[in-house]
Amino acid sequence: MVIRKKKAFLVAVFAFGCFTAQAQFTKPENKSTVEPVSIGKKSEIKTSPLLGEINLMDSTPYYSPVLMRTGIYHGEEESTGGNIIPKEKLPPYIEDGKNASREKSAVEVPVVFRSYTGYSDNNYTPPDNTIAVNNEGTVISAMNSNFRILSNTGKLLKTNTFFDIFKTEFPAFKQTFYDPKLIYDSGSDRFIMVVLHGNKSDSSKIMIMFSKTKNPQDGWNFYALNGDVLGKTQWTDYPNIGVSNNELYITGNLFSNEQYYQEPFILQINKNDGYDGKSLTFQAWNDIRDRTGNPSFTLVPVPYGQQGNYGPGIYLVSNEQFNSNTMNVFHITDDMSATNERLQRTTITNPFSYSVPQYTSQKGSTDLLNSGDTRIKHAFYLDKTIHYVYTTLNSNNNSSIVYCRMDVEKMQQDYRAFGVSGQNYNYPSIASLGSNDKDKSVLIGFLSSSKDIFPEIRAVHCDNNFEFSTSIQVQTGNSSVNILKDNVERWGDYTGMARRFSTTAVLFSGCYGNLNRWTTRIAEIGLNSNKVGIQETSTEPTDINVYPNPAFNLFSVDFNIKEKSQISIQLYDIQGRLVETLYSGMEPAGKRNFSFNSAALHRRSAPRRIHRRK
Repeated sequence: MVIRKKKAFLVAVFAFGCFTAQAQFTKPENKSTVEPVSIGKKSEIKTSPLLGEINLMDSTPYYSPVLMRTGIYHGEEESTGGNIIPKEKLPPYIEDGKNASREKSAVEVPVVFRSYTGYSDNNYTPPDNTIAVNNEGTVISAMNSNFRILSNTGKLLKTNTFFDIFKTEFPAFKQTFYDPKLIYDSGSDRFIMVVLHGNKSDSSKIMIMFSKTKNPQDGWNFYALNGDVLGKTQWTDYPNIGVSNNELYITGNLFSNEQYYQEPFILQINKNDGYDGKSLTFQAWNDIRDRTGNPSFTLVPVPYGQQGNYGPGIYLVSNEQFNSNTMNVFHITDDMSATNERLQRTTITNPFSYSVPQYTSQKGSTDLLNSGDTRIKHAFYLDKTIHYVYTTLNSNNNSSIVYCRMDVEKMQQDYRAFGVSGQNYNYPSIASLGSNDKDKSVLIGFLSSSKDIFPEIRAVHCDNNFEFSTSIQVQTGNSSVNILKDNVERWGDYTGMARRFSTTAVLFSGCYGNLNRWTTRIAEIGLNSNKVGIQETSTEPTDINVYPNPAFNLFSVDFNIKEKSQISIQLYDIQGRLVETLYSGMEPAGKRNFSFNSAALHRRSAPRRIHRRK
């Protein structure tokens, strides 16, 4: 074990602005010359009963013997074909670190204020990272079938698997849990958590949990909707969620039991029913088609990007399946209680095409990483603009991040592609970094790998003028990944990103290669220019005491921090190889005790805590 202090680290003290929890915003009129097309069919309004309340236990699964799976079935990406796009029609991209405009004015590079290890994959793949944070800084991070609640300093408050929280009170739900989605509804000061159950039509459920208060430890109201949404012997995969002033929207892709993609759907839900523990009122949209008449590809709801919500209704975005040069903006025009509510589609033609990226290499392994496809991964709305991101093949046969700004009033968009030669950038997520709703600055987080590096996590700032900074390494990869029996490993399918609305900081979660598995890293990232009270810290060594010595299972470290410092606690094996970064964060001056359970290393993750000592 090594405790290191980083030299000349700047302490992050955020400037807090005024915000109103109930802030609500309206949508602009459509002034575009492009006429939207009304599409889709909606069901009658239905209800689903409250199944019960979930009170999270103090779960300590790492101390118990566990029979681990060697892999979990999760639907393959549908988009694996389409017309071949000539290289000259693929988007030109900005080379990471070589933006010529920075010769005149450098774009500020983002800073990792603190970071810490989340879950390891427990042999479940892909990781499916998602994250949410409330205004007080309480974080919920989920990875596939597990989730954690952490304080604003990264202290672990609760850790559970979805199987554990359902098995006692709801034993009927005993199939696989996967694809969690989290959102903090800042307009209502509550969390919403969605997770899928089962991958056949007879077991598919959409599990929805609404926090009873702003504190996720105070319990959740639980509902389960049928994953065979249309009653056609289908099951749900690839969910996305968003909220408006009054409603929750859940989208998903429906598959046959033979694993063939059928069509997307939208669930439009009265969110206040969920918060109040009443029967859930909802309706479903289907028969949602693109300009060619084919079922639309993955639909992504677009929530508000800063404090508050907008509405009534919501925007959604979608690329077309396979390779194309068009994208679609969908608009649910009102709440489901309205008499004239419609689902409209506007198709935008781009000056470039996007194409499914190739598999990605990783250092030290012949196994490749599945780079996914061109579906839109993440989006938010702010000041008449939809910000969204996805991945495409670029002209150098690598994958680049594409970031788009869509003006919903004019139905026009601008875009930038961002990448680097010889390396692949995949699975982006995005959040606002702006100090107000007019500031279009964003943070984009993504995953990266190549034949020369292990799978890692990175982030980049794109400023109000649509110029990129150099990207930063959020977490270096420590190994290649080898979970599945064939030579193509699942990667992504998502990274998670959420703005802490009471500040301009962003929480980001992604996966990196570690001990031939996936491990989640959670980072709080922002800009130095948005901080006040910056001071330089000491670089003097820290006194430490490890006990018991030797340590066999649980051991503790006492150490004294003389001045506020950024510390990193890392575990090395006897050959000097890094096993895991156990803790990384800013700590004020004073005595500390760090504890860690080494018996849990076979799970690649274990309880670890830092306490102040008097």
